[in-house]
Amino acid sequence: MADAGGDGGLAEGFAAPDFGAALRLDEELAALPADETCKGFLCAGVIDLARKLCPGKIEHVLEGLPARRFVPFREYPMRDHLRLLENAVGVLYPGLAVREAMRRMGRLVQPLLAESMVGTLVDGLVGADPDACLAATPRVYELTYRRGRIRLWRVGERHWRGRLDRVVMCDCYHVGVIEGALRMHRVEASVLVRAPGPSTGELDITWP
Repeated sequence: MADAGGDGGLAEGFAAPDFGAALRLDEELAALPADETCKGFLCAGVIDLARKLCPGKIEHVLEGLPARRFVPFREYPMRDHLRLLENAVGVLYPGLAVREAMRRMGRLVQPLLAESMVGTLVDGLVGADPDACLAATPRVYELTYRRGRIRLWRVGERHWRGRLDRVVMCDCYHVGVIEGALRMHRVEASVLVRAPGPSTGELDITWP
């Protein structure tokens, strides 16, 4: 884990995400290669959560998806995961803006993975401190997505930067992923974004 040497910790151009703004998932998905995939544990986690919290509405979460069992380390179309998320947020977070709901779904990713076999494969995912957890996060992305990546580097004390590439919902879902990872260490982080596009974005992460 190395300190960054390029920007001196300056935060020009970063801003708080607008979680109330409209979200067009079809446009987000169109920015990715048609054959983009994610591992089955990501999809299975959404289904398991819905079964636990809203067992009577699981058919709504699975609506529009082919009948299949999601095997943890097998690859599945990214569009299946997005459909699951789109369906699940309507069930789990009715009345919330979609971006805020996606942020909350993102917060659940690393805590759920840490309890699974994935957590045993990623050294530091449930480490002793927030820095170790963030340092392990790029490995989680490598395990999860065919092409999607995050690069994270330490700028200074309780201050990290990140670059997301070839993933969707950079300014809501993946903000939540970082927030959820740090909440595992009882840290409430501020995650700002810069130049978020359909499949790229930069993050500025600090905590008290």
